[in-house]
Amino acid sequence: MQFRCLIRGGIAVGRLYHEDRVVFGPALVKAYELESTIAHYPRIVISEAAAQTLGEHPLIFRDNDGFGCLNYVRAACDESVHGLNPSDWLVRKRQWIADLQGHCRRQAERLRRVENIRGAQNWQWLGGRVEFLVGKPEPGGAVLSARM
Repeated sequence: MQFRCLIRGGIAVGRLYHEDRVVFGPALVKAYELESTIAHYPRIVISEAAAQTLGEHPLIFRDNDGFGCLNYVRAACDESVHGLNPSDWLVRKRQWIADLQGHCRRQAERLRRVENIRGAQNWQWLGGRVEFLVGKPEPGGAVLSARM
């Protein structure tokens, strides 16, 4: 989120050959398939095998369509508030969410003006999911968050 760009990907486990600049194998093909046919929006989809290997993890959640995803948005937010005392943490997290939602809204509007509808939809999707992905900050420091 620091670079304010969208990412989409797939994570798979399995056989993979990697040496210098050569990479191939069934795990790479599966990750590519997840990214190109399932992800659709700026999210990182995790194969069922990878989700089972990782088990319960605070940065993995099951999205509305049932696919497991890596919550890179929450990881970025958590990094931005790491080490702050609880009162500063809550203020900073609320500001981080508002900043990202505003950035998403501006990017979507900019892309609509140049008729890049798919790009605008991606930014709009992310902006509408920020509180779900990060966890809505509540008074008293509690956070309601998305988990698998």
